[in-house]
Amino acid sequence: MADFWFYVVIVLKRTPPWAYAVLVLLLILGARRLRSQTTSLWALSITPAVFFTWSVAGAVNFGLNDGGSLAFLLWPASLMVGLASFRLVKPSPIQWLDRHHLIRPATAGPLLVYLGVFFCRYGLEVWAGFVPQQSLLAHMLGALLSGYMAGRTAGDFWLATRMRPVG
Repeated sequence: MADFWFYVVIVLKRTPPWAYAVLVLLLILGARRLRSQTTSLWALSITPAVFFTWSVAGAVNFGLNDGGSLAFLLWPASLMVGLASFRLVKPSPIQWLDRHHLIRPATAGPLLVYLGVFFCRYGLEVWAGFVPQQSLLAHMLGALLSGYMAGRTAGDFWLATRMRPVG
C-alpha cells in the first residue's frame, strides 16, 4: 500500500498547475449545470471554447512531440466525428426566452462527462509518463478524445443557436 501512495504523491507533485486550473474550470462549468438557470448566448459559448482550446493545445503538443503528421490527421477527423455525434445523442432541452437568453434545465450529465474526459486525459498523460514506450498511443488516444469532445460541445452550441428565435 505504501507503493501506491508513493506513486500518487509523485503524480500529484508533477502535475502542472494548468491541469489543476482546467479541472477547476470543468468543475465550475459542470456544477453550473446542476441547477436550471437562465443564461446568455455568450455564456453558452464558454464550454465549447474551453474544450476547443484544450483540444488544440493537446493536438499541437502531440504533433510536435511524438505524433507528427499523425496528429494533424487524427485530430480533425475526431473533431468531425464529435460534430456529427450531436445528432446521435439527444442534446439537453433548452428554451429560448429571446434572441440572447435561454433557460437550461438542471442535469448532472455534463459534470459527469467533463470529469470523465478530464480524468481519462489525465490518466493517459500519467500512463505516458510512467510507460514512455506507450506515449505515442497515450497521446494519440488523448488527441482523439479531446478532438471528439471539442466537436461534440461545438455541435451542441451550433444546434442551440439554430433553435434561437428569429426576431
